[in-house]
Amino acid sequence: MHMVIDRQKNHGMRFRVLAKALRLSGGDHIHAGVLPVASGGIHVWHMPALTEIFGDDSVLQFGGGTLGHPWGNAPGAVVN
Repeated sequence: MHMVIDRQKNHGMRFRVLAKALRLSGGDHIHAGVLPVASGGIHVWHMPALTEIFGDDSVLQFGGGTLGHPWGNAPGAVVN
């Protein structure tokens, strides 16, 4: 997300401003660019392709896949 906000030439904000806003809102620290993260509409059937792309040293965030499961959140957590 920080890349969209702070690396745009025509709009956005500097990363220092973003970090300051995080600290003022109670955040402790930012680990920007530490490892690749796949996020946004990811479901369990995306895992093989994503591990091919990113390898096994990455983060796969299954928020939508878990919370959007047709049987509810608990079955979504079990599946993902």
